[in-house]
Amino acid sequence: MDAHKRLLSILHIVYGSLNLLLFLIIHLALETAMPFIENEMENDSNELMIIKTVFAFVHSLFFILIILFPLPSIVGGIALLQGKKWGLTMTMISGCLSLLSVPVGTALGIYTIYVYVQSSKTENDQD
Repeated sequence: MDAHKRLLSILHIVYGSLNLLLFLIIHLALETAMPFIENEMENDSNELMIIKTVFAFVHSLFFILIILFPLPSIVGGIALLQGKKWGLTMTMISGCLSLLSVPVGTALGIYTIYVYVQSSKTENDQD
């Protein structure tokens, strides 16, 4: 079971890092495009105001998504790799959230649930 936990922790660290990198690339692309959009919309201040409002909303949404998805996966994976008991719970939460991300996240979520259930059975058998 320790081999499964080690593999699961590495998978969560890699998955979370790749998601974080993807979010940062999208954020950078939006930050790069915004000055060009502002230059094109110089004459129409109403449209520029709407675009800036939407951009602020998207910016906040990315921040929330980074907090919800990649960071718990990375933190839980590192904690599980270091043998912290709460690391498995954190990866379980992150794995359930990743079930929505088809196909890689779904596979990771299913494997996370499998390892969690097997770990729970092993702990109950030892009691």
